[in-house]
Amino acid sequence: MSYSPVCTSTDGFQPVHFQAVEAAAEAIHDTWAVTRVQQGWSFGLSRNDDVKHHPCLIPYDMLEESEKEFDKKTAEATVAALLIKDYAIQPPSAAQAQPAAATAAPTTDP
Repeated sequence: MSYSPVCTSTDGFQPVHFQAVEAAAEAIHDTWAVTRVQQGWSFGLSRNDDVKHHPCLIPYDMLEESEKEFDKKTAEATVAALLIKDYAIQPPSAAQAQPAAATAAPTTDP
């Protein structure tokens, strides 16, 4: 059996593609963190598998750049693969870019 992996280079990426990479990298980190927490892991200053502590169980924007690179590589490959398959990546509209709470209709008490 022969296998030729698809080259997922970022050559030709537009600024919106790099924005998508950042958004995807944060989602990838959050998915990993949710899984770890569900498995009983918690934040610790150093990784300790015996007591399930991990220093990367923090928000994505607080990670060291070297740690973000793990998530960015996966996100870059994903965005590139989508582009190769002719998916369009567009920036969110101003309304979509707002946090849900900011765009929700105000509620009033009866």
